[in-house]
Amino acid sequence: MGATQSQTEILPCQKSHNSYSPISTVEIPPTPSTPKNTSSPLQPLQTTALSPANDNAPPCFRFLDLPPELRNMVYKELMAVGKVFYTPDDYDIRNGSRFRDYDLFPKPELQLLRVCKQVHEEAESVYLSSNLFVLPIEWQRCHPFVKTRRPPIERHLCSSAGLSHIRKVSVAVDQKLSELSGYSFNDWKRDEAMRYTTRYAQKTDRQRFRKVHDSHLEDVYVRWANMFRNLQLFRGGLSHVEIDFTNAFCSIGDCRPIYSSPMRWIRSIKPKFIQVLGMLDMDEKQDFMEKAFFEGITHDELRYKYGLRFRKFGDGYH
Repeated sequence: MGATQSQTEILPCQKSHNSYSPISTVEIPPTPSTPKNTSSPLQPLQTTALSPANDNAPPCFRFLDLPPELRNMVYKELMAVGKVFYTPDDYDIRNGSRFRDYDLFPKPELQLLRVCKQVHEEAESVYLSSNLFVLPIEWQRCHPFVKTRRPPIERHLCSSAGLSHIRKVSVAVDQKLSELSGYSFNDWKRDEAMRYTTRYAQKTDRQRFRKVHDSHLEDVYVRWANMFRNLQLFRGGLSHVEIDFTNAFCSIGDCRPIYSSPMRWIRSIKPKFIQVLGMLDMDEKQDFMEKAFFEGITHDELRYKYGLRFRKFGDGYH
């Protein structure tokens, strides 16, 4: 230490009664560069008594001492943002209506979930039950679902316990759900083995295309049905389901089989509100209504019991 410099020593906290109070700092005065004439060659350094911290300082405030009602108000202010998006890619943005202007929505303050176990449990319940979750197209392949034979996507949408709290979701009936696969030699051989089936060489080009197309439509129906069936994995029950049909093309892309959209999930889940996006015209809306009627759900039930609404982009979210 230089002879003309002062040193400030910070001492650790000491425990006093029920709280930790910092000990006041001690300043050691500088040593003069030229000693003064004194009666004694050695003089003790002047010492300063340690004083306890100010007892009148305001006590620390514990968030968990607040009533539950006030804590919930804080959680809603920080985490109830309306819609929660899972970072869409270019495909999602270009082929769907759900992600338009997604970057204008505020993001929830998820760091609140890392404060402590009790705050996590309380805040997670508010976060999951208050927002509409815009799920990725293949959300069934994400954790905690992974109810498909296809390889899972290493992405966590929420905790397993959280499935009991989510009430509002947005899903897409999308071409990506049913990927195109070629009709192979084995497929044609299997078909020709059936009775009363025209052999491949005897079919016209149009007949071959129709055969392959119909086969893909069967796959479309199965994939769409599986997606809607998996909505039952939200164990707490869904009150609001938003469905985007913007990219509801078949695997080939030459038709939009809205009439293949399954409807039995409506009676199983019993949502209070169904909002449909992406219908191109009145005929597609009519196909949707007729398919529901074919599966036992009347038009009045759709409108008044399940709150069906066909929504255009730009309509407010309810």
